[in-house]
Amino acid sequence: MDKLLGLLNLKREGLLLICNYKGMISKALTLLVRELNDYINTVDIDSANRPDVVELGNIALAENSGNTNNGAMEKLVLSLVNIEEEKRLKNSPTYIKNGNQTEYINPPINLNLYLLFSSSFDNYTTALRRLSQVIEFFQGKYVFTLANSPNSGFSNDAQVAGMKLILDIHTLNFEQINDLWGSLGSKQVPFVMYRTRLVMIRRDSLSATSPSIEEVSGIAN
Repeated sequence: MDKLLGLLNLKREGLLLICNYKGMISKALTLLVRELNDYINTVDIDSANRPDVVELGNIALAENSGNTNNGAMEKLVLSLVNIEEEKRLKNSPTYIKNGNQTEYINPPINLNLYLLFSSSFDNYTTALRRLSQVIEFFQGKYVFTLANSPNSGFSNDAQVAGMKLILDIHTLNFEQINDLWGSLGSKQVPFVMYRTRLVMIRRDSLSATSPSIEEVSGIAN
C-alpha cells in the first residue's frame, strides 16, 4: 500500500510539474510578444495607434485565417516549433539547508524553445520591413527578465519573476527550411528563428525534508 501511495504521489507531482511548465512557456512567449510590440509601436510611425502587429499563434493556420486574398494574416506571428531540454545546465543542487533541516526540492528544468517569427504580409516590402524590426529589437535586447521588462504586464507574477530568457538566432540550412515549412503545411513567408533559453523553472513546493546529518560516527571496520 505504501509503495502504491508513493507511485500515485510521484504521478501527481509529475502532472503538476508539467502544468507548471506549460504555464511558464505561455507567459514567456507572451512577454516577448508584448515587448516586441512596444518596440515596433515606438520606432514605426505606421504602427502607432493601430492594433498590435505581433501576435502569438500557429503560422500553420495562416492560410485558413488570413485577412487577404493571398492568405496573409497582416501580422508578425510568433510560433513555438520545438522544445528541448538544456542538459548542460542540469547539474544543479536538489537540496538546500535550512537550519538543522535539509529541504529537497524539484530541480529546475532549463529549456531551449525554438521560436519562429513569420512575417505574414501581402506586401513583400512590408514583410521584410517587419522582419528587420524583429532582428533589430533582439539584437539590442536579447536577455529578458521581469526586472528589465517592467511593461510586460507580469509585475505581480512570482512565476515570471524567477524566469530568464536568452535569445540567439538559429540558422537553418536549405534542407531544414524545406522540412520546416513542409511539416507546417504552410506557404513559406519571410521568417527568422531564435533559440530561446528559458532558465530557472522550478516548483515552489518541496519534495521532502529531513534532519541534516552533521557527522558520521561509529563506523565498524
